[in-house]
Amino acid sequence: MIQGIEDQKSDAGLPAEGFLYLDPASYQFRKERGIAMFGFLTFGTTLALTDLAVKKEIEARPDEEFPKTVKESGGLIRLHKNHNPGFSFGFMK
Repeated sequence: MIQGIEDQKSDAGLPAEGFLYLDPASYQFRKERGIAMFGFLTFGTTLALTDLAVKKEIEARPDEEFPKTVKESGGLIRLHKNHNPGFSFGFMK
């Protein structure tokens, strides 16, 4: 249930007048929170799967191809094939 400030007591501790308040126990609030969580989980899962697919593609290529500059990036992206013992560029070696 969406309630306006004018429906509340002035001492209820709610935001300024005219601001719509969503009751955390309301169905609408739970529905919107669920949609947002689904979006975050979908985005995170898609990002993780894309990362794994790119890494698998790079690992399948021979070592002689690296380092390699991606032509489509105008020279801004350079790929390295690197195996690290614990941290980036062997820092924890």
